[in-house]
Amino acid sequence: MTIAPTRDLIMSQLDRLTPDQQKQALDYITTLADSDESLPPGTPGAVLARFIGSISKDDLNLMEEAIRDCDTVDLNDWQTT
Repeated sequence: MTIAPTRDLIMSQLDRLTPDQQKQALDYITTLADSDESLPPGTPGAVLARFIGSISKDDLNLMEEAIRDCDTVDLNDWQTT
C-alpha cells in the first residue's frame, strides 16, 4: 500500500466538503501560511549567549522540579462531586 503525500490527502478531503466548508478551509490555510510573516524576528543565539551561567544552580533545580511536576496527571482531578 502506498501512502499518499499530505497534499493529496488534503485535496481528497477538500473534495468531500461543501463549498462553504471549502471556503472555511481556505481561510484557515491562508491564516497558517501567513502566520510566519506576523511573528516578530527571533533573537540570534549569539546575542543570548551572554546569559549562559547567569541562573544559579538552585534556581535551575527549582525550575526543573516545576517542569517535572507538569508531567504529573491526576486522573481524578477532572471529576465533579
